[in-house]
Amino acid sequence: MSQQDTPDLIADIYADTSADLDELTRLRARIDQVQGEVSESEQPDDIVVAASKSFDVTRILVEQGIYKTRHRGRDDIDQSRLRSVVVANVAYLQATLSALPDKTPPE
Repeated sequence: MSQQDTPDLIADIYADTSADLDELTRLRARIDQVQGEVSESEQPDDIVVAASKSFDVTRILVEQGIYKTRHRGRDDIDQSRLRSVVVANVAYLQATLSALPDKTPPE
């Protein structure tokens, strides 16, 4: 995988307005890389490590939901419910991201 920045990778994935399972795998590899770099830092913050682990679990469960709804056929109700949960949580994460300061405070 190239050392592509996350925003560039996301732009590539959505160039065709949707994401397929191969593209999700590429994004997951990028996430693993970012989380690995954070956890290898000199003094990783416990909350950052815990958040990373929480996102790992969340990704696994959402991926299982995607596979489950795809393999059972196009069950519109299950897909709609999963989409609603993901959309609500993505909105929360976007709000959280905007609440984080852009710069690291001086030490």
